[in-house]
Amino acid sequence: MAAVLLAALALSLPAVAGASAGARRGPGVHRRIAATGHAVRRPAVRRVLAGDGIDRALFGEGRVIVVRRIDGLLGRRPSSAYRPSRRGGGVDHEIRWQRLHVYFGRGRFVGYEYWGGPRVGGEPALATRKGLLVGETLAAARRLYGTAFTVTAEQGGAWFVRGPHGLLSGYTSDVRSPRGRIRTICAGRLGTAALTP
Repeated sequence: MAAVLLAALALSLPAVAGASAGARRGPGVHRRIAATGHAVRRPAVRRVLAGDGIDRALFGEGRVIVVRRIDGLLGRRPSSAYRPSRRGGGVDHEIRWQRLHVYFGRGRFVGYEYWGGPRVGGEPALATRKGLLVGETLAAARRLYGTAFTVTAEQGGAWFVRGPHGLLSGYTSDVRSPRGRIRTICAGRLGTAALTP
């Protein structure tokens, strides 16, 4: 009986080693081999949010090129069409994807807001170029940005980072605790509701 157990163990070790090696492969993809032997995949993270735009869609560019570039990045069409906005403050139109709102002024890309939440159909999670994600703690944001990362209790709790590509900002869940969470990532003009440092 002991010989049978040892033989079964010896046969299973290469499979377990292969599973753990597979867990390390693939940038931005997390695999976990469950008891059933099935791999669980998380969507990739794309480090594309900056103070001057989203990936190759830069502030000042026209609607058609911006929509094409963001469609390619997210792998899906917008959930709402280009439509008039009442936000004011230099924003007169907007387009929405599931968790991303993109703002336009006079037909040009002027700002965006990104929220966390469930992703659809393998849509990637978007992060800042340094890797900050919605849902991260304020302590994690400070580790990434150092003293450039600031918070304020004004506007219900907000954060700011000024970098080489402009100002990033967003709302937080609690500015008094390092466990407070990043709720949104924003840049550019957001209308009259814009955050100010």
